[in-house]
Amino acid sequence: MDIEEIRRYRRAEPFRAFNLVLADGRKLPVDRPNALAIAPDGKLLAFQTLDSWFERIRPEAVAAIDLNVNTLEVNRNRLLATASASSGRRV
Repeated sequence: MDIEEIRRYRRAEPFRAFNLVLADGRKLPVDRPNALAIAPDGKLLAFQTLDSWFERIRPEAVAAIDLNVNTLEVNRNRLLATASASSGRRV
């Protein structure tokens, strides 16, 4: 996915929660701007999990951005992302 599009969603005013939908089908909930860091060169994303670890993601692994987010889905997806990151899985 285009890194500039991801940046636009992250910098939106007012911020609106969204999911990064990965090519493997996982959804990573970005419920606040600081839950996602973008390298200055745009070649790497860092997603913060619930346990404050970061999962590194290549922008090309992002298939879509999903704006249909509700609080329950965000919490469930954050838990799933945390479990995945804790297992050492990389995207």
